[in-house]
Amino acid sequence: HTMVNEHIIEYLKQKQNAANLQHNYRLGKVFGRAVESLCKYPLPIACGEDARILVGVGDFIVGQISAFLTEYHLSHPQPAAQPLPLPLPVPVPVPVPVPVPPAAAAAAAAAATVDEDGALPPQMPPRKAKTTRKRAGPYMPRTGSGGFAMLLALLDASATDRAGGMRKHELIDKATVFCSSSFTQPASNGFRYTAWNSMKQLEDKGMVMRAGNPPVFYLSTQGQETAQVLQAKRADLLVSNDNADGHPVDYAADDDAASQPSQLQPSQPPPLPPPPLAVQSPPPPPPSGPSDVRGPLRVELLLDLREIGSAEDRNYLSRQLAARGVACESKRLSVGDMLWVGRAADGVTYVLNCIVERKKVDDLVSSIMDHRYTEQKFRLRGCGISNVVYLVEGALDRVTGSHFKGLPSTTIESALLHTQLLDNFHVVHTHSIEETVSYLCSVTKCEIQTKISNPYHNL
Repeated sequence: HTMVNEHIIEYLKQKQNAANLQHNYRLGKVFGRAVESLCKYPLPIACGEDARILVGVGDFIVGQISAFLTEYHLSHPQPAAQPLPLPLPVPVPVPVPVPVPPAAAAAAAAAATVDEDGALPPQMPPRKAKTTRKRAGPYMPRTGSGGFAMLLALLDASATDRAGGMRKHELIDKATVFCSSSFTQPASNGFRYTAWNSMKQLEDKGMVMRAGNPPVFYLSTQGQETAQVLQAKRADLLVSNDNADGHPVDYAADDDAASQPSQLQPSQPPPLPPPPLAVQSPPPPPPSGPSDVRGPLRVELLLDLREIGSAEDRNYLSRQLAARGVACESKRLSVGDMLWVGRAADGVTYVLNCIVERKKVDDLVSSIMDHRYTEQKFRLRGCGISNVVYLVEGALDRVTGSHFKGLPSTTIESALLHTQLLDNFHVVHTHSIEETVSYLCSVTKCEIQTKISNPYHNL
């Protein structure tokens, strides 16, 4: 096969020399580049299409190689393939009789004897094969294990922060109080595993998700439901442990009464233990509707402190919104850039069901390249607000070329389609900051009109 490659190279060199003699140096360079690539190619060339993958080989060189190989195979026919010899027959082993010991033969004869009634002796029933029972229901970590502790820690974090994400060292600090083993030191039973190894099983079961680098761990919807069940079981266990000791505690008595000795007479029966503490369910939400006693809601727009109009005028966005009659306030938001809230007359603030993530075109490209784009969308999906608006500000015609800031335009278009179709976000495009202000004013007016008719619906 290598002889065929050598003949092809020799043929192309002849073509190169002929082109140079005719002063067609451009054609000579074409043959020269093909010769250099073929000299470095280690595999045999069976047809012209096999050489198309090489540098400097195009349709013209492929045609030249195909024509040469056709002529070469006609002048050098291949010998016919010899048939393979048939395999020899495998001898069949002859079974050799095994001698039976006299004791075993006597036992077999005794087992086959018939009793006086003509019935065979009772036979032992066949042993049933052992079957392994599969665990039914969803995966539930054992109390005090690493998975149990990490789920409770992430549930506490989601209760205090809407994002609910924690890094590894933060998660270990919070989960240590719920775990009976160490997250850093292996157990003394000879295994090299710690409580942190349970994180892989939580991720495989779809209860915990990670995003970013260094990774941040979040609870999924399934993990949050499992953590709530574990938290209720832990509360029941603590209550049962309080009521299981031999000295019942009188929870209704004060400290002074508890410190005094008991004056019971021998004829009086011992006091009954107090009933177990019941886990109280949260009070039902107040009725909603136009006749709600809490009064109407005052709709306000919250802007993240990091959202600015431009480098020259950082307060341009908030000033333009206030000039158009939109009540807005700048606060540090843990997720999103714009958020609408409703303030009641009694001072209670309610979060409305709409959040906006604002991205300029340059910031969108940078977030895709440094992977902030995926992490931010994950936090938006887990914030508990269903109406998520992904607002892209700037001229998208700047990215219609082949590349923009080193990123292909097809990647940017695919990212926006992924956000709209798979993440179910509302992708809105504005060409300038003035259009962004107009869009925010329109959403604010829509929220105000909605809360006039039914102020406490869909909060």
